Amino acid sequence: MTSRSPQLTDAVTLRPGAVAFPAWWPRSPRSAMLAGMAAACAQDGYVNARVENVIEHARGSRRTFYRYFDNREDCVLALHEAILEDCLRAVGDGPQELESALWRLMTYFAAWPAHARLLLVEILAAGRAGAARHEAAIAQLSERLAECAPTPGDDGCPALTPEQLAQAQFGALHMLVLQRVIGGQERSLPRLTPALVALAERG
Repeated sequence: MTSRSPQLTDAVTLRPGAVAFPAWWPRSPRSAMLAGMAAACAQDGYVNARVENVIEHARGSRRTFYRYFDNREDCVLALHEAILEDCLRAVGDGPQELESALWRLMTYFAAWPAHARLLLVEILAAGRAGAARHEAAIAQLSERLAECAPTPGDDGCPALTPEQLAQAQFGALHMLVLQRVIGGQERSLPRLTPALVALAERG
């Protein structure tokens, strides 16, 4: 019997009552703490999220938290890194159909709304390090998605290079997704996919 690969919506927990985390994350107390941080930020915002809140959501202990993280900033940056890896995993590698790549990404955001909010909103509250991580993450996602987009025509916007135009396109996509996330409408994001594809293809 072959085992199937974990899907975007698959989740596990380590203890009853604890928040869930994606099935492809390591089944470890560290993953539970990352999930606890995501839940704490979604509930109260990173500014108000305390280590005690993270521990409560994870059903863990203070000793366990500090085994893996120096402080709450260390934890939220590690969480952001894990979520970015999830997003890049969802989009996939190399040239492919843009609609499929965007649909998988929007499906991930819909399945894990706390992760979407952390990636696009709450990380900006984590000081300079958080802002730098956010900028780098958007650049990575834009670059990966640009590989799926049609090559812009020469008559589209001659003042910009193809790379600059791709960044502008996916900056617009980011803003549309961000509006849904801020408004608590993450679960509607997969239905937005056709409009996002049309926007990217117009160039």
